Amino acid sequence: MKLSVETWVIQDAVGYENAIRMIAEAGFDCCDMSYFGETVERDLLGEDYLQKAETLRRWMNEAGISCNQAHAPFTFSREDVLGETNPRWVQTARAIRSAAFLGADQIIVHAVGDERDRDFTEFNLDFYRSFAPVCADAGIRVAVENLFIRDTKRRCIVGRLGTPEKLMAFMKQLDPRYFTACVDLGHAAITGQEPEEFLAGMDGDVLGALHVHDNNYLDDCHWLPWIGDFHWDEIVKTLARIGYRGDMTLEALNYFVRYDAAMLPRALKFAEVTGRELIKRFEQACRSDLA
Repeated sequence: MKLSVETWVIQDAVGYENAIRMIAEAGFDCCDMSYFGETVERDLLGEDYLQKAETLRRWMNEAGISCNQAHAPFTFSREDVLGETNPRWVQTARAIRSAAFLGADQIIVHAVGDERDRDFTEFNLDFYRSFAPVCADAGIRVAVENLFIRDTKRRCIVGRLGTPEKLMAFMKQLDPRYFTACVDLGHAAITGQEPEEFLAGMDGDVLGALHVHDNNYLDDCHWLPWIGDFHWDEIVKTLARIGYRGDMTLEALNYFVRYDAAMLPRALKFAEVTGRELIKRFEQACRSDLA
């Protein structure tokens, strides 16, 4: 199992090349390339996106790390049309191709709209399937994530593909050659389930990616593991039990955002130590299951 970390906060603070080097020097095996955010989308997803991807890959090679997964922009709306006439669709397609060029196995693409919409499933199946030819050509899979929306009228959080049953049912309608699932542990918690319970409902052959972070069950805090209230030993035991074969990818955005550029190397190193401990406990759980 490889240890990865998302790049967004770090690259926003110190730039892309410095972020890649800093992540490598902290000891991570790979990175989760973030293509979201107005600045990032403008920098990396313009007409010259493949040239930019070449530069990113060169920096990663020089630093000695790889890209295991990525995160596409999430600006697509229900009003947008599918296909190359839509700049937002094109931007997502460029992110898919760029991530594949970096060597990523999958790229997270958010579902669109509200699960309470009558045609939520049909719309999103069409949405995801529209990228299947791009995935086939580029050699990458799109990862479908469990999400949420805040219902301000009712003051509650509503899931989008927010249970393992819903996510698994959705995934069964997509071609596994081009699509996989990503479980966001924090989203599972704030939409009503323990992260380990959500994971227990997933098929290890369908689950290809994780967003690993912690929270207080009330907010999408994106903290480092053990800062919040999750049961990490149970989480890694469940991952072992379902036969998870992907990477450990930290998405601790709000942990990193507290540190300035001078402190980020040390913050990254502690995140790396934390991630390695999770991997160690996961591997111990795997050995216990085999015993």
